This record gives sequence, structure tokens and C-alpha cells, in this order.
Amino acid sequence: MANYGVKIMETGKSSSSTNIDDHVFWSKYPSLILLEKQTIPIEITSVNGIPEGSTEVYAHGYNFVPLVLAVISDDTDGNKFFLPIDNLSLTGLNCDEDHILKSNFYYDIDSTNVTIHYTVYCAGAYMGVEDTSVSGTGTVNVDLYFFMWKLGSSWS
Repeated sequence: MANYGVKIMETGKSSSSTNIDDHVFWSKYPSLILLEKQTIPIEITSVNGIPEGSTEVYAHGYNFVPLVLAVISDDTDGNKFFLPIDNLSLTGLNCDEDHILKSNFYYDIDSTNVTIHYTVYCAGAYMGVEDTSVSGTGTVNVDLYFFMWKLGSSWS
């Protein structure tokens, strides 16, 4: 097979190298391997105020830190968005007329867990209107896609 394609080399290595260990990425070889997809349902309930600093933790079970893409479903119309995201529409959660529903979702990954962080609150719609608590209950689904980075087998 010819020595061509998109290549990203290790520092100090030549792009003419045919040694796979000299490459960070080489389009001749598959790189990202989808390991699994997990859906994490998150129920958001107002209990005496703002669910400030709320988290959902998923233990991934790998002996390495995987590459993870997180996609959240907008429960009003089924649209999907990558995390992080602000101000996602959330059916079932309400604010009074002087407030606007605000939300923030993001995630982090370590050697054992994926942690989804979120806040939902009612922001004052006008200057001088204090933030207040959310009423109601809403559910969103976060799809976690786990990948492993691997060079080594030829495309078939």
C-alpha cells in the first residue's frame, strides 16, 4: 500500500516514515473505535429551590480515560445537542411570569467516571428581579458515546 494520506507525526519524526509508532494519526488506519453508548436519564425536580450544583455520575469501567462525546435530548421537540450547552428547553419545569428558565449542562471525565453537571434556575427577567426556584419536574436524556483511540489495523 502506498505511503500517503493525512498524517500527524510524533515530534521529530519524518512524514515519510512507514513506522506506525512514528504517527499520532494516519488516515491509512482506523483511529477512533466506538466502545459503547449509554443513555443517562436525569430527572430534575425542584425541592425548596434551585438544584444548584447537581450531578449525575456514571462509572465507565475502563482502565483508561476514554474519549467521550455527550449528547443531550431537548425534551420539547426531540432535538439533540452536544454538551456543554446553556438554556436547553425543559418541559415540565416552570418559572413565574417575572422569570426565565435558565439551564447549564456540562461534563467531565476521569479514570473511573463521567460526571454530568447541571444547574437549572429561574433568572429574573428584568433588572432588580431576584433569581428564584424552579417548580415542576422535567427529565432529559444524556447519551454518552465512549471511544478508544487506536492505531494499528488496516482499513478493510
